[in-house]
Amino acid sequence: RWAYKECIGAYLSERPEAVQDMVRAVKSAVSTPCSVKIRKHPTDASKTVELVRRAEKMGVDWITIHGRTRHQKSTEDVDFEAIRLVKESVSVPVLANGGIFSLRDAEEMYDRTGVDGVMSARGLLQNPALFAGFEHTPLACVEKYVNAALAYGTPTSIMHHHVMYMTESIMSSVERRSFNCLSSAPAIVDHLGRKYGVQCTL
Repeated sequence: RWAYKECIGAYLSERPEAVQDMVRAVKSAVSTPCSVKIRKHPTDASKTVELVRRAEKMGVDWITIHGRTRHQKSTEDVDFEAIRLVKESVSVPVLANGGIFSLRDAEEMYDRTGVDGVMSARGLLQNPALFAGFEHTPLACVEKYVNAALAYGTPTSIMHHHVMYMTESIMSSVERRSFNCLSSAPAIVDHLGRKYGVQCTL
């Protein structure tokens, strides 16, 4: 919603000319690859197709399509047909987004849409080892993340947020409430060490 109010993100899905101009401007100014990420149009598939074709015409390097509208909840089904339509409408690589929480989800997306790749947001927050085939985040991954976060000076609130996502499947509701009260990096490190044997260096 905040992005829409700022006239960015899904706001631009109704303004294909603006997207076309933006891609043209980027491609003429820099040599790095340029991509666009869109959501399916809420009512008219032809508008989604027009948007991606205009972007392709201006030289976009790849397109990512989220198979839900901006109004749909993340619990609603992804529209595989909308994604497949985009894939069939352009010749540049197309990536799919939405509902990817496991390798099985990724394989289903490939099978049903023919896309060139998949993208995951919440799935990777919950399990950064998702694409390595792990069902849940291995503790070695939590340890590696926390050590990297400490080394790079990641704000404690952000580190806490990511650790909560990664350990969600192994923490009880009581432990989650307790972990939510931890407000310092030493407290987080101490908890992970005592409870799970995670070795972190402050």
